[in-house]
Amino acid sequence: LDEEENNPSWKAIGYSGPDQEFKAKQKNKILHKTSKEGRKEDDEDDEEVFLGPLYKGLVHLNYPRDVISDSLRRFGFPVSVTPPTNKASTISSPSLVIQCDAVVVGSGSGGGVVAGVLAKSGYKVLVLEKGNYFARKNLSLLEGPSLDQMYLSHGLIATDDMSVLVLAGSTVGGGSAINWSASIKTPNHVCKEWCDRHELELFESKLYKEAMDAVCEKMGVQSDFEEEGFNNAVLRKGCHEMGYPVNNIPRNAPPDHYCGWCFMGCKDGKKKGTLETWLVDLVKSGNGAILPGCEAIQILHGEKKGRDGKIAKGVAFAIDYKGKKEICVVESKVTIVACGALSTPPLLKRSGLKNENIG
Repeated sequence: LDEEENNPSWKAIGYSGPDQEFKAKQKNKILHKTSKEGRKEDDEDDEEVFLGPLYKGLVHLNYPRDVISDSLRRFGFPVSVTPPTNKASTISSPSLVIQCDAVVVGSGSGGGVVAGVLAKSGYKVLVLEKGNYFARKNLSLLEGPSLDQMYLSHGLIATDDMSVLVLAGSTVGGGSAINWSASIKTPNHVCKEWCDRHELELFESKLYKEAMDAVCEKMGVQSDFEEEGFNNAVLRKGCHEMGYPVNNIPRNAPPDHYCGWCFMGCKDGKKKGTLETWLVDLVKSGNGAILPGCEAIQILHGEKKGRDGKIAKGVAFAIDYKGKKEICVVESKVTIVACGALSTPPLLKRSGLKNENIG
C-alpha cells in the first residue's frame, strides 16, 4: 500500500479497495468526536458506534494488575492480587485470582451464545478471548491487516499436506465476526444420522429444533437479498441454463446487506454475529465481562465430592504486560470450553484429558 492506503494493482484487477464511503464516515466520526470533546451532550448511540456495542463490558489486560483487579471488581467479580515479586507468576502462584459463576473460553458461535444466555439469567460470567476486540471504527477492511489481526495464526493454518488453507476467527466474536454470514440449520438427514448411528437422540428432539429456531430468530436469519454479487449471479445463470436447482443460502443479515468485506468484520453491524447479539446481552445484563487478549493455557481440576474422578474448577490463562508473560487464574463453578474446532482439542489435552475422541 502507498501512504493513502491504495495499491496500483487494484484498478487493473477491478478491485475497489476498502469501502470509501465507510472510510469517509470513519473520518467524520473522529472529527465529530474531537470537536465534541469536553462537552456533556455526547450521545450514547454515537459513542456506541464509535467504540462498539461491547465497549462497556471489556476489561483490557495491558495494564498493571491493580488496575485490572479494580476494573473486575467494578463488574462485581471478587479478585485477589498477588504482590509483585521478581519471580515469574505460575499456575500455583498466579498474579490474579478471579472468582465467578461461569468462565467461558472463547466468544464465538459457541462461547458467545452460552455467555450471553447465562449472564442474562443472572449468573456472573467471565469470557476469555485470545483475540482482540475490533469495533466498527477500528476495521481496516484491508486483507493483510484483517488476516493478521482477526484470524487464528494470522490466517496461515494449513493441513499437513498444504492442500487446504484453514481459516478460523481469533477476535471477539470468533468465527461469527469474520464469516461470510451463511447460516444453515443442521440438515434433517444429518440430525437423523447422528441420532440413529451415534445414539444422540437430542438431535431429533423437539428441543433441538426449538433451539435452532431461537438462534436463527436472534440472528435475523433469512434468504432474501436486494443485490447479488457478480460471481453469484454468474453461478446462478449457469445453473439455470444447465437445469440445476438453485436455492438462496440463508444469511444472518437483512436483505439490504451487501458489502463484500464480511470476512474482515462487519462495517455496519448488520451481520448478527455474537458480538452484535448475545455478547451485547451479556454487557447489558451487568453480570458479565469480556477479557480480550488473553490465552487459556490449562483447565484446572479438583476432586469431585462423593465420586471418583475430577471436576473442572476454573481456567489458568496468560496475559502479556510490557513484554512479560503473567499467569492468572479464574476459579469458577462452571467451566465452558468453546474456543473452536482447532483450539479446543489442544487445550483439553494440555489440561490432562485423555479421551481418544478429543479432536
